Amino acid sequence: MIKKEKIVIFGAGGHGQVILDNLLESGMAILGFIDEDLKKKGKKIRGFEVLGDWSFLQHEKSVEIALGVGDNKIREKIFGRIKNMGIAIVSAVHPKAIISKDVVMGEGIAVMAGAVVNPGVTLEDGVIINTSSSVDHDCYLEKFCQIWPGARLAGTVRVGQLSYVGMGASVIQNTNIGKNTVIGAGSVVIVNIPDNVISVGMPAKIIKSKL
Repeated sequence: MIKKEKIVIFGAGGHGQVILDNLLESGMAILGFIDEDLKKKGKKIRGFEVLGDWSFLQHEKSVEIALGVGDNKIREKIFGRIKNMGIAIVSAVHPKAIISKDVVMGEGIAVMAGAVVNPGVTLEDGVIINTSSSVDHDCYLEKFCQIWPGARLAGTVRVGQLSYVGMGASVIQNTNIGKNTVIGAGSVVIVNIPDNVISVGMPAKIIKSKL
């Protein structure tokens, strides 16, 4: 019987490797990986085996799951299926991230090394705060959105569900980014950005609708 504190990482790609590092640095007990791609079964990642696909969880529900999938929509789908199975989902926070004690956090969150999350912030389920990014006071990050490496959110920014804030992008204070929206790498957001668009540039302008 596998002890409950053993964690399985769902996703054996690049993002899963970063999640593995977060968990190992936090002293967590890792059992291995699972992945929807059965071709990866038996592969070892830093000594941890890919144990199988969803079928593994049908037989071993005593484990806990960390989300190792970077794609927002796929991560949301996996999260929902795991919850429906009654399996616990854990967060993976690197010990070298700086997170205020005042931050409200949901389930299945990932915060990478060098990230800073300041007081009054809410991180809903499945949010990813990538390496060396910063989220300032009173921001609200909705479910399954992602802040890419080196991005900067000033105070009281809201990022919608499933949205991406690209690598090195900056968002000024009191600004809203809609749902399912992409802010391009290096962009500077100075006005509200609606749902379902791609916005890039300095200042960021909408270049494409995602509908």
